[in-house]
Amino acid sequence: MHHLSYCFLASYGTQRTLILNTKNYNGNPRGLETFFLPLSDTCTTFNKSQMVSWPGKNDSLVVAFPGWDNPNPRPSYFPKSIPKDISERLMRLHGDPFAWWMGQFFKYAMRMNKDFQKYTDDLAREMGYESPIVG
Repeated sequence: MHHLSYCFLASYGTQRTLILNTKNYNGNPRGLETFFLPLSDTCTTFNKSQMVSWPGKNDSLVVAFPGWDNPNPRPSYFPKSIPKDISERLMRLHGDPFAWWMGQFFKYAMRMNKDFQKYTDDLAREMGYESPIVG
């Protein structure tokens, strides 16, 4: 998830759509979709012939973000940055604007699929949990 935050920031910062491909990630054939809903139902594939390496150019349609969290060159919008258009209000309303900004993304990105939701619900019931759990 940490690396996903970098991918999201790079996508947002370059005004590109984030297409996340985690198939076979850590040996899992379905990737993150084993647990979570896809980020999009429509933007799921890209033309590999159009792909260029990070950082690409302004007119690059598909930019492959590196698989590590220290890309070269390092963009100015990397942690802990927030969008300029909401920064003033956000800094006034929240003690840690970056945490709120990333929280919005992860709230969306970590929507459990029905199988994983059922698994966690059944496990919580089996363990006797009756209230929210943090941990």
